[in-house]
Amino acid sequence: MRKTQGLIEMAIGILGTVAIFCLGSYWTYLPLVVYGVLSIALIRKIAHEQMSKEEEICIRKRNITTLICWVVIAAICYYTFHGTRIAGGGRWFVLSAYMFLLIHGIAFLAPVNSFPNEKK
Repeated sequence: MRKTQGLIEMAIGILGTVAIFCLGSYWTYLPLVVYGVLSIALIRKIAHEQMSKEEEICIRKRNITTLICWVVIAAICYYTFHGTRIAGGGRWFVLSAYMFLLIHGIAFLAPVNSFPNEKK
């Protein structure tokens, strides 16, 4: 299940980033809407999973690390795109959210083999 979540987050992050740079302003939010719908199914599946203490600690570390990365990326996006069309309407913040999803998805995929009891 974690691998599926990581793949979905990576795909949404990439699609959203491409949408911000290539498409109009209304289309930039479409991947977030898709992710919102998909996350309902993900939350239901995650609620039924049993996790060991090691998995909980690893997930907590990944979440804290990606949160810190998101703050740094948000600052970079703000200062990089200040005064451009991406800065208009707060799209720099949406871009940082897509980058957070991309990094969070990568973090969920990277240590998949570190859990001894995880099913593949």
